[in-house]
Amino acid sequence: MNKNLKKSPDDTALSVSAKEIRYLILAVQREGNRYLSEILRKVNLTPAQAEVITVLAANEPITLIGLGKLLVCETGSPSRLVNSLVQKELVAQEKHVTDGRAKLFSLTPAGRNALRIVQEAEETVDAFLDSSLSTEAKRVLGKSLYRILKGTVLEQVMLKRFHAT
Repeated sequence: MNKNLKKSPDDTALSVSAKEIRYLILAVQREGNRYLSEILRKVNLTPAQAEVITVLAANEPITLIGLGKLLVCETGSPSRLVNSLVQKELVAQEKHVTDGRAKLFSLTPAGRNALRIVQEAEETVDAFLDSSLSTEAKRVLGKSLYRILKGTVLEQVMLKRFHAT
């Protein structure tokens, strides 16, 4: 074992600075993205494309603007992301019935097959988080992260996706 490696702090002695928290958030996000990318390579998808597929599955048919309001990976217009999925024949587009300028997007049968792999990848990551964090730790972490996002566009995206009534 490399003697220069430091041990992770245990729960009893954990005191971290704001800077360390910022980097911990970045590190966790990067590690999660790396892991998802590895799994999604089987279906030639990026984590951002996988998020589009997941959101489409739960909200189809949906306009580009409606989709953009539910994505964390892309704020604003996700047109390039969606177009890449249309080119891969995972997403279908059709004209909106009442708005000639808008298009409606939904998953194709191939997109539904890709969705199964995306869901398996998400379930694996979720199971890891469930096994790594107690219910109380998830509650405190979630509350803390929402506090950090307070008043932002991404806070609204998260509330729409996970706490819609």
